[in-house]
Amino acid sequence: MGYIEEFLSESQQKYRDAVAMRGNDAESVKRLKEMTQEISRQAQKYIVLCEQQIEDNNNFQKKCLDKRADLYEKCQNDKRLLSDLDAERVKIAAGISDMQIEISKSKQEISNLAKEQEKRKKDKEYWEKVWWATCWIPFANIGTGIKWSEEDNQYKVRVRQIQNNISHMEQRIGELNSRMQEICRQQAKNKESSGKLANEIMAVNGEISRITEQINQLRNEMVILRMIESANRQIDAVAEFSNDSIRVIKETIAYLNEVKNEMQSRLLTTKYVNGCTSRGDRLLAGEILNHNECLLSSNKRFAAIMQADNNFVVYNSERPLWSSGTWAAEGRGRILFDTKGLIRLEGTSMRWDTKREGAAVLIMQDDGNLVAYKENHEPVWASDTYTYAREPVSAFW
Repeated sequence: MGYIEEFLSESQQKYRDAVAMRGNDAESVKRLKEMTQEISRQAQKYIVLCEQQIEDNNNFQKKCLDKRADLYEKCQNDKRLLSDLDAERVKIAAGISDMQIEISKSKQEISNLAKEQEKRKKDKEYWEKVWWATCWIPFANIGTGIKWSEEDNQYKVRVRQIQNNISHMEQRIGELNSRMQEICRQQAKNKESSGKLANEIMAVNGEISRITEQINQLRNEMVILRMIESANRQIDAVAEFSNDSIRVIKETIAYLNEVKNEMQSRLLTTKYVNGCTSRGDRLLAGEILNHNECLLSSNKRFAAIMQADNNFVVYNSERPLWSSGTWAAEGRGRILFDTKGLIRLEGTSMRWDTKREGAAVLIMQDDGNLVAYKENHEPVWASDTYTYAREPVSAFW
């Protein structure tokens, strides 16, 4: 962008010099033709340079697109792995819950068996006392004793079985808990990896956007350069410094100035205004300029932006020209134009205002000056940045 703008300025100056030394003699016409041929050669040189840069940017853009595709694939793999881990974790949690329920049931069964065993023991002790007290132990009661002995053995076997099952399930729960912890570690690692991939994708997308903007810009510059060549051919076809040739040269100078303004406007938008909401070129009393809103001059070459960092800044296409100096302030700043005509920044830990009341409108002017006016058009306050404005074409004639 810089060398093209410099080329436009140099071309304008050469056209003006040619007009200043105009004459109908053969030498003047020869100088004019030499000048247009030189400008055309330079334009052709820049066209070749633009074509090479477009090719380089296209190659770089392709690499970025390929890299983004690879990152997207890795991201999808991470998502699939995370989904599989989530499914396994849910399955394990359900298995642990089921086994804990079974353990609880088994412990309850042991408790019930213990109560039954305690009851049998008391019954046995009771009947044994009765038998010994009466000294009557019928032979038939030997079968009852055998039955009690078998029930004792069955009780012990069943309790051992239940305890073994409980031990096995507790061991399995321990294994599943270990796996659950491993899954949680894998998920944390996976999420960290996914976060890094997401940041890489954002960075690559930023590179792709930047390269795409550069390619479009270079193509626009090639169009501009070819139009300059066309204008030069019209001038070169003139046999003398007639009124027609002077008109063509003046139109060319005016056109080049419009081109420069458009380039500066596009650069301002790309560098500073992107992401901001434009409120037009003025703010009226009673209105507010919020975070990430701006006043954009009608020629789109200057902007006053209420930035997200709480700084209120006037920009041209190249650099900031003025600021409220509140960039380090905490809070969420906004420009309030109160009904008394005082313009102030509020909502932050730092303050700024115009110090004078009575303003009716704040305008971001085409000359780069941000000015607050009374209703009678008398200025109340200004950023004093008008000295950065470019000289208009009409000043040359």
